[in-house]
Amino acid sequence: MTITNPTDADIALPVSGNYRTGGAVLSVSSSVKSATTSSSAKSDEAMSDFNAAGFRGYLNKNVAQSKGGLAVKTILKATTGDTRRWIDCLNTDFSVCNSTDNGRDTTLVEQRLAQDGRTVNFWVENSERGPSRITDPMVSELMSAYVNPLGIHNSIRSLGGEPWGATLYPDELIADNQRIDIVIANLTPNSSPSGVQGYYFSGNNFLSAVFPASNEAVMMFIDSEAAYLNPDLTASKTVLVHEATHMTNFFRRAATRATPAAFALWLEETTAMVAEDITANRLTPGFNPVRDQQLSDYLSTRSGNCSLTNFQSTIGICFSYDVNGVFGGYLVRQLGVDFYKALLNSTHTDSVTALDQAIKAFRPASSLGQELRSWAQVTFAGTPSSDLPAGFGYPRVVMGPSGFDLPGIDLVTYAGISRFSSSSPASVRSRASVSWKRSGTVGTFTENVIVPAGTALTITINN
Repeated sequence: MTITNPTDADIALPVSGNYRTGGAVLSVSSSVKSATTSSSAKSDEAMSDFNAAGFRGYLNKNVAQSKGGLAVKTILKATTGDTRRWIDCLNTDFSVCNSTDNGRDTTLVEQRLAQDGRTVNFWVENSERGPSRITDPMVSELMSAYVNPLGIHNSIRSLGGEPWGATLYPDELIADNQRIDIVIANLTPNSSPSGVQGYYFSGNNFLSAVFPASNEAVMMFIDSEAAYLNPDLTASKTVLVHEATHMTNFFRRAATRATPAAFALWLEETTAMVAEDITANRLTPGFNPVRDQQLSDYLSTRSGNCSLTNFQSTIGICFSYDVNGVFGGYLVRQLGVDFYKALLNSTHTDSVTALDQAIKAFRPASSLGQELRSWAQVTFAGTPSSDLPAGFGYPRVVMGPSGFDLPGIDLVTYAGISRFSSSSPASVRSRASVSWKRSGTVGTFTENVIVPAGTALTITINN
């Protein structure tokens, strides 16, 4: 039994509503997610807020009138072996972030051209380079994952467009320099692959005359410890996909629009995680983030009653990188990769409207609320794929050798995970759901359940 709240406000559950799970009492605990398997690319909240909205304060509000152009700092073309100090503003007040106090001294270890002629540079922090840390073969593997024909660069371009180009804001944003710079540095020195595993910061796309802490580059950082403490580099490749999506989203939705339409944080992160899911079969064969990590963590923490639109980056119950990642994986398997492309290119400025309209474009009789309801119902019920009707579950998406292949997910695989609420919460949160299980019911079964106004009740019978 599932009660779903598709509205933008929490809805109270009456005490007498008869919400319970039959059988043994189930405890609800924080996630026991292993740090060594966490590949979610979390960044400092201040940077996330800047990427979502803060950047607007630095853009020309009247793009029709040019101020004559600010002086653009010339950055010489780099070659392998060159050194550069990059400004890293993670966990630092932007107003005081500078190359002296927040610099990362790096060396350009490898440089290659992507198929479209764009240069990709991999820089490594000097103190993190060596036999027991970031080795040249590791950099080469990451570079290949980025620039190969079916690699990250081409995949993200085919899904969402260019990472950078001509903008509507030449007085504030850098020109197109046809380069992508990737800096490998020890972002969170803790001798562990946990912590911030990478970030994209749109502040680096501004001219330093406008935003002094800018590196004036199309770039991203990835964590060195997350790479060399996970030597198969699966986590690092996944992070590169995630941050490359943020990069293209900012260019397309902010830098090229007279009215910037950056997604709200919850949808911005959802689109980045869907990109991880879509590209996984190309980049990390045998590992899929939704199937192999996010779904099991989402169920085991009983995170159904977690708002899709209230993004939480703390690991535990309501860890949104699991909640939103699983929902995104559900949608793209139901509606297809073209649905995802349409969402990225939505012209709506409101993120709820953008997602709702993208869903309706590919399933006219549905909506965001309806898909939330169907998703919660089948995910917590754990019905085998063979018993699910069309329009439910996580079917495989196959697009051929040069397309994207998303593995199907059979929910019976997760049957051993206890997932149901053991008691009634005070409310069903906005755009969330609560599920309970009735065990041992045979034959005719009758009971009364109060369904609060604004919510929807669904019942699944598993034989």
